[in-house]
Amino acid sequence: FLDGVNAAMRRNAPGSLTIASFAANAGKQAVLPDALDLAVRLVNRAVTSPAPEMQPAAQLILNYGDALHFDALVAALSRFKRDDEKFYRDLWGAAAYGQNRRTFALAAVLIDDRRPGFFPQRYCDVAAYEVQRISGLDFGIKQGMTPAARDASVARAAVWLTAHPSTR
Repeated sequence: FLDGVNAAMRRNAPGSLTIASFAANAGKQAVLPDALDLAVRLVNRAVTSPAPEMQPAAQLILNYGDALHFDALVAALSRFKRDDEKFYRDLWGAAAYGQNRRTFALAAVLIDDRRPGFFPQRYCDVAAYEVQRISGLDFGIKQGMTPAARDASVARAAVWLTAHPSTR
């Protein structure tokens, strides 16, 4: 089974990364070298893959990748912040909303982005919320805030992120 999954990933077969993610989460570590290689290529857009593969790619890197894999994810998010807003938003959505503290490094990429990314929320608002949620600290992020209150909460989260660089 695992040899077939690895071969499918080397061919970038649709669905192979999703299957590899399930296998890795079930303790089948033999899929990780090929899965992480494909995941990094996918988040860098070096290969094309169906949209549903983005989430397993990002989650494999977050949960199993070493510092080089994770740095590639952060760099891709930074690059697409400038170059392709749709892919940037999709990549953030695939990587965020878990419990992994590595998300702080990803949130640091978004924390200064005041563009509306997730209407009515700005990218910085969403990043600050994730920092608040994962850290367990209260930066004051909540629904129905005034723009000034949101800016103050985002600023508090940004200061915390600067003072607490994430672990790789």
